[in-house]
Amino acid sequence: MTPSPTATITSTGPGERCPVTHLTESFEPFTEPYLGDPYAFWRAARQHAPVFFSSRLGYWVVSGYEDVREIFRDT
Repeated sequence: MTPSPTATITSTGPGERCPVTHLTESFEPFTEPYLGDPYAFWRAARQHAPVFFSSRLGYWVVSGYEDVREIFRDT
């Protein structure tokens, strides 16, 4: 799975909805081809959508190590 590095962000306006990218909509961590090569997805996610909401899973996904550390420090 090689996510598109040219993901576009769409939103209805500030404060109305979270931005959604093609990359985040393609996040399916329990299926192939993700299971075969998850690293390609995470490289693209860290660059284009470091924090996103997965509507399929129903939770927020954070892709950067430092971001995860900060979240755990701020609880």
